[in-house]
Amino acid sequence: MKKEELKQAIIDRICSHEVSYDHSKSGGHGGQKVNKKETKAELYFDIDKSDYLTDEQKELLARIYHNWVNKEWVLKMDCHEERYLHANQEKVTKHFHQVLDAILDGNEHHIFGRHDSKHHHKHKKHKH
Repeated sequence: MKKEELKQAIIDRICSHEVSYDHSKSGGHGGQKVNKKETKAELYFDIDKSDYLTDEQKELLARIYHNWVNKEWVLKMDCHEERYLHANQEKVTKHFHQVLDAILDGNEHHIFGRHDSKHHHKHKKHKH
């Protein structure tokens, strides 16, 4: 298996087995009615419990993206730019894919170059 195929397989496994989502109301685009339903998508990834990342990759992820990681090593990303929950979940998932892609490459300069300020990330403990 080629390096890129292997990397994509790892990302797919992480996203299908180790990521969870939550949704909440958002004050984003769309006027008054959009605020009455859940449109904000929140993505959670427990770094420490990942079966697919090496210890070095976990450390790199926690160090580089420390503003998105709580003290339990749970990374939280969210998006509420769009009117619809599905679109926000797609965007936050795509961004998480980019983060994992950069971490799996291990190039810190490449990682910093991919930091996307459009997504809002919070340093809160995940409630579940």
